[in-house]
Amino acid sequence: MKKSCVLFFLILLSISYADTGNSTSYLLSVQENAFAGTGSSPGFGISVDSSPGTGSSASYRIYEGFAPFLATFEHVAYPPLINFTSLAGEPVVYQSTTARFQLSARNLRDASSTVVPRMYIYSSAGALVYQRTGSSVTMGGGTNVSLLQYSTLIFSVGTVAAGTYNATFNLLYTDENNFTQATQNKSVLFEIRALAETSPSSSSSSGSGQYNYVMPIKSEDDVEEPEVTENFVEFGSVPALIEILNGEERAESITIHNTGETASSLSVSLSGIPEGWASLSDSFIALNAGEEQDVAIILSIPGDTLPGNYQGKITISDGKLLRESVFILRISNSARAQDSQEPTVSKTAYINEGKKKTDFIIKVKNGKSFSKKLTITERI
Repeated sequence: MKKSCVLFFLILLSISYADTGNSTSYLLSVQENAFAGTGSSPGFGISVDSSPGTGSSASYRIYEGFAPFLATFEHVAYPPLINFTSLAGEPVVYQSTTARFQLSARNLRDASSTVVPRMYIYSSAGALVYQRTGSSVTMGGGTNVSLLQYSTLIFSVGTVAAGTYNATFNLLYTDENNFTQATQNKSVLFEIRALAETSPSSSSSSGSGQYNYVMPIKSEDDVEEPEVTENFVEFGSVPALIEILNGEERAESITIHNTGETASSLSVSLSGIPEGWASLSDSFIALNAGEEQDVAIILSIPGDTLPGNYQGKITISDGKLLRESVFILRISNSARAQDSQEPTVSKTAYINEGKKKTDFIIKVKNGKSFSKKLTITERI
């Protein structure tokens, strides 16, 4: 009796497909003589059983001559021309002052692009309180990733009611065809507090009382963002994102570069992070012209710290503010990581002001005794 043999093999193809206004790439897996879905097309073609959405998969049946194939398409959208990388703001502001927000973006393509930031302030009930469109900035393209930072996008609080508010931002930009596109939204919560908080300290039988007032005072010079009068110091490397487990201890570094023509004595400070979690190896440094020095951020996160994002700020001064940079300390649960069968992944992003680039470092730790294949997809 003659036995028949059915041969199975797997073909991986990468093809491109473009539709109106969008560019997409597909990963095509083809298996010969597999069970096929409905539909067919002559020659080597694709029969669409269902249209895939972004990030979804769909099955297709294709033919090459008389050999049927089952194809699986994975629809993966190309990244945008402009990537909205980070957003940070002050967690607490007072009435009659201003709330400042720092945004950063990266140009991922060769073409230059005009970028316009948009800000929307919402109350806790979801009502739009304020909106603003910032000034346009042109980001150059090229092989070096371009980093754009808005150090000041200001919301004048005025007499807006005290409470919790949501600041939502996106960026309008021009694509390769000079069409206007928008990035994804990013949001940050902040609290507006009353300018005068009162508490009775004493009272009399007539009901009159004496009150203590807690009032933040700012000089007229501090109404707007402080101007940087000197420009001879830059961050050769400064963290924008640090991911760490609660209970973990480690050190990250800052590189400070004196780009001026004379020596300078500088003060370096760290604020915003709860006391005891982080410290600097050096608070004062002296740099000759052209010199740079590393300063370590020593992290020691308590084991009972709640997971979440915590905002810190690094400041350089010489009696006047020279440089400041906001970063996010993202804390994850170590107990959950240990109990999980999955490897732990931590990320750190460093900004280099001089080279106008961002270094993104991913660390993967497999705590199990067996090997594991890991695929990481990261949107910064």
